[in-house]
Parts: sequence; structure tokens; C-alpha cells
Amino acid sequence: MQFENGVAVLQYGNGLGQYGTGLAQFLVLPLPRRSGFDVINRITRANGIPLSYRAGRGVQISTPLLSVLAVHTDLTERTYLLVGLVQPALLRQAAIDLAAYPGGP
Repeated sequence: MQFENGVAVLQYGNGLGQYGTGLAQFLVLPLPRRSGFDVINRITRANGIPLSYRAGRGVQISTPLLSVLAVHTDLTERTYLLVGLVQPALLRQAAIDLAAYPGGP
């Protein structure tokens, strides 16, 4: 397990990442382009909250137990699905960071 800025980070193959520890964990899954737009559209149709970022857009839906956010970044033209048993604000902050990330190693 690695730590970045005091947060536990586990990296899996193909970009899947797990952040945090215990119940304060969330997953970040990169989605194929076509699937990414489909996920954003489905969350939007399920009354998801639209989100706008400087370099992307997203949509979030939450229950008292689970938060889900899909974000598309214009810089890398990638879509990510963030999911966890965390407060919605935590996923929104992670999405801000992802939307601004230019990619690369």
C-alpha cells in the first residue's frame, strides 16, 4: 500500500484505484469512452446532480449509504466512475482533481 498526502492508495491494473482506508474508501474506475458517456447519461436520467468543472463535466447521485459520481475530463478525454461509502463532497473534490489532471506518468 502506498500513501499520497497521507491517504492510502492502492493501484490495480488498468488504472483502477482505491483511495482512503476503512469505511472512508472510494474507488476510481476509468471507463471506456462509449461506456463513460452512457454512464453519465444514465446517472443524469436517474435525477443525478449535474456538475461542471474548469476542464470537464460530471454528474453525481447519492443515497445515505452510497455516493456515485461520473466525471469526464476534457484534458485527457477520459471518463471516470467514482464510487464509495463516503460523503458526496469527497467524491466531488476527487473529481475536481481528476478533471484537472493532464495525464501521463
